[in-house]
Amino acid sequence: DRHKGLKNQLKEWGYDSYAAYTAAVCKMCLDVGLLPHANIGTLEEWEYEILKPYNVSMGMMMETVSPEATWVAHRTAPTKTPEVRLASLEAAGKLGQTGGPVSKTGTVNVRGSGGGSFAAHLVDVEVDPETGKVQILRYTAAQDAGKAVHPSYVEGQFQGGAAQGIGWALNEEYYTSPDGVMQNSSFLDYRMPTALDLPMIDAIVVEVPNTNHPFGVRGIGETSIVPPAPAVGNAIADAIGTRLYQTPMNPSRIMEALANKRNGKNGH
Repeated sequence: DRHKGLKNQLKEWGYDSYAAYTAAVCKMCLDVGLLPHANIGTLEEWEYEILKPYNVSMGMMMETVSPEATWVAHRTAPTKTPEVRLASLEAAGKLGQTGGPVSKTGTVNVRGSGGGSFAAHLVDVEVDPETGKVQILRYTAAQDAGKAVHPSYVEGQFQGGAAQGIGWALNEEYYTSPDGVMQNSSFLDYRMPTALDLPMIDAIVVEVPNTNHPFGVRGIGETSIVPPAPAVGNAIADAIGTRLYQTPMNPSRIMEALANKRNGKNGH
């Protein structure tokens, strides 16, 4: 039923096969400079030269094609909201002419093998009220990996994400001049945590298999970087009796928060 639905969608877009659809994606990516140019002109030539090794595996490619590629492919179907497609394609060649940042928003109803990823972090800190220095005494990261195919690598992801998140929470910050030039653009000046700043990070691997994946795995690389800042913020608030609302929660901000607390102001 799933493949039947995909085939019906392809026909609605004007394609007879997975191969023709993916060929159109490749052709349009070439047209906007996302693929190296080749002396292949027609859609049929693309399908023959680029897609012939895949044969029946086109179904897998169709299921995993990105929304961006879908928008590019839609450009060949004139009945599909041409103003949106045209804007997306034009933007690819005009980013340098905007004079400022370009942003976009989108929504997606996640299906397939995503499965979600869940984590909880616990941290004990010590705060010096005279200097505002924060010392991480103990850190524990627990996360659902679905199925830990390589347990030591999974633990390393948990620990690495926690270390990066601690850096965001306590130290890492950009300094810029009035004209927008970054002043701490080297690792000498950009303060990241080292082994001297961190305890051994305890990793707890929870395994609840992801039913949407053939091996039961879940994504583990991104989730572990999210909890450290709020966890450290909660620990600091518990230690000094007032909450900080900005990162990094460095000594100067902690001292300011303590001064505000003494003066009857709460939070910083």
